[in-house]
Amino acid sequence: MRKFYFFLITGFIACVLLFVGSFFYLDSQKRNVYHFVVSLKGHDIGTIKIDKFVTEEKRLYKSWSEMPFNPVFDSDKTRMVFDKDYKLETYSYERSGSGASEAIQIENSDNRVSFISIARSKFSYLRDMPIRDMTFVFKEDSPVTYLPLIENYDFRRGKSQGFDAITPFSELYPPMKRFVTLTSIRNEYIKVDRRKIKTECLLLKIRNYPQGTVWVARSDRSIIMIDLPTAGITIRRSFLPKNISAVEYSPDMERASVKDVKFPGKGGELAGTLYMPKIEGKRPAVILVWGDGPEKGAYQGLFSSMAAGLAKEGFIALTFDKRGVGGSGGDPNTTTDTDAVDDIGSAVDFLKAEKDVDPDKIALIGHSKGSFYASRVCSSRDDIKALVFIAPRASLESKQQATDFADLIEMAKRYGWSEDYLKSVMKSQVETLDKARNAKRGRVSLLGKRCFAGKMQEEMSEDPIAVAGKIKAPVLILQGKEDGISLADSAAKIDKALEESGNKDHTLTYFGYLDHFMAASIIDGKHKIHYVTDPSVVDATKKWLDEALAEPPPEAAPVATPAAAAENTT
Repeated sequence: MRKFYFFLITGFIACVLLFVGSFFYLDSQKRNVYHFVVSLKGHDIGTIKIDKFVTEEKRLYKSWSEMPFNPVFDSDKTRMVFDKDYKLETYSYERSGSGASEAIQIENSDNRVSFISIARSKFSYLRDMPIRDMTFVFKEDSPVTYLPLIENYDFRRGKSQGFDAITPFSELYPPMKRFVTLTSIRNEYIKVDRRKIKTECLLLKIRNYPQGTVWVARSDRSIIMIDLPTAGITIRRSFLPKNISAVEYSPDMERASVKDVKFPGKGGELAGTLYMPKIEGKRPAVILVWGDGPEKGAYQGLFSSMAAGLAKEGFIALTFDKRGVGGSGGDPNTTTDTDAVDDIGSAVDFLKAEKDVDPDKIALIGHSKGSFYASRVCSSRDDIKALVFIAPRASLESKQQATDFADLIEMAKRYGWSEDYLKSVMKSQVETLDKARNAKRGRVSLLGKRCFAGKMQEEMSEDPIAVAGKIKAPVLILQGKEDGISLADSAAKIDKALEESGNKDHTLTYFGYLDHFMAASIIDGKHKIHYVTDPSVVDATKKWLDEALAEPPPEAAPVATPAAAAENTT
């Protein structure tokens, strides 16, 4: 009897092991894992892992990226699902870093695509955009999106073969329809680690986009390398995972010092950095105000380099992390413009209490939408003595109405959008504003996602031009003529609003060779990718602030006339 139970138990264990082993076998047959290293202008900046899994009914592609050199979002993940015949079902993309995240989701139903994007405390939405059958999702710098195209390329026929695709253009714009062409041109060997792999070289062509090149292994049609020369990006296969790290950029602090500080804000404690000149006595001070993204106080190096430059010239400069980002407390995904203005006000109060700060000589420097935040702070209190606007914005997305798409039309010209895509963006904007406007309690559910609408509801009543008209303090406006984000005429509109409101102390300066960030982008393979503010911008700011915050000359005593003297005597 014991032998019977022994064989019964042994047989049961063997069946279980065989059953589990069959799953491992099937998994090894239908699952593929690929590793890649991403290089930008010759420097390795990140890694990508791709996992492809095929069942009888579905094709699932996943991608995980670690990009330690990216200044804000340093990791992302992608997920694509197709049916067995390569019909797109869903696509999702999420990137995160610095305590914040952004997400895009695309769903296909009967060749009609619905799109939702959540970027911090804003969202964008579009429903039922028609697409053709066998339309893929494609991003030039995302190798996981190449796989379905390559799997559908007929290598026996070769030559040029085209594919319909959609590309998530931006976190707050709907996907763009595109036509991708792959053309086989030659065979060649590519070295991967220590192996030489025979590949087939394919040219990548997309309308309104520079040509790229893809190398595919002849043996299993896996991607070996992608080269996008105009963007300076190379993505190459690696058979082993690779660790890549980066350090934060720190500006030269000669003749100045730096210290980390904490101060209270309405949404939680705020983390900042003080840049101090090595000069005794009370000094004039500036607060640098970021734009609309999930930014730390350094603002990708733009503010840390500018603050250091001003500190060397005798100014105390304060930068601080936005609410919920970096070392600051709070939730970045439910932050409104009023919250940002409140936090700047808290920074002003903190700075005024510092023993080395002259409380009568405080200025705000705002970049992009930060100029609007600075305007609101200055218009509501009288202790801000000067404002500097860098690449200011004269209009806001949520302020646009269904009949006013001037900024979008200008962007379409600048970036070569098709008329069809421009109409999609307009339709998306109208639908998004309508959903935000009618959201109850500041929330709305779209495609299964819970979206915060409070910020956008607030923006609908905002008018940067009207707020600028309330400013009485001196204003310096700095604008790059190569700016493709804050259009050059935005600066002129704000300057005109200041003039018409009666503010006579305002200056507008253009820089013909600078773009939105008024800075050089630095990629050195050691530090996170960062900006260093153009020296001419720092110099112009410093000279103007010297005059704007200068002590007014003492009033001359009235000269006594003989008649006045006699009257005084009497």
